[in-house]
Amino acid sequence: MYAKGETEQAGLDPNLWYKEVLPSEDMAALWTTQNLASQIQILLDLAILQIVPGTEVINGVQCYKLKINPNMTSLMDYLSAIPTGGDLADIGICNAAQAFKQLDVTIWVSTANYLPAKMDMAMSIAMDSQGQSMNITMALSQTFNRVNQPVTITLPAAAQNAVTLPS
Repeated sequence: MYAKGETEQAGLDPNLWYKEVLPSEDMAALWTTQNLASQIQILLDLAILQIVPGTEVINGVQCYKLKINPNMTSLMDYLSAIPTGGDLADIGICNAAQAFKQLDVTIWVSTANYLPAKMDMAMSIAMDSQGQSMNITMALSQTFNRVNQPVTITLPAAAQNAVTLPS
């Protein structure tokens, strides 16, 4: 997915691209959902934070290791404010704070500039919908490099002929 100005372009396969002009408020919401600093801040707000003694090296960067127990109310308020195209109740999550059975977050931050170098998340979610129940367990690991460095983005050639979706 690429976003520039008020246009979002997404490739569903290497040769099929779509583009859509989004209202400015939708584009602002899109950028908010992609803002890592905001996401980490939400996790830290009112969280129980444990600084693991010592340091670890992540991709050549000396880091502090932080274990975070997020405030689920703050997190759910943040998630409910994001336009997702649907209601959580539609997918069987009636009480989001109770649906999250586990949420473990570990962040490694540089000892030199305090920028994130790595973030691990593990979560378990329980959902019930129309008499069916489902448990989802997910692990996510992100590494960060070149934070706050300029980037050049070139759209793939197939994106030049993207199909325009109606607004």
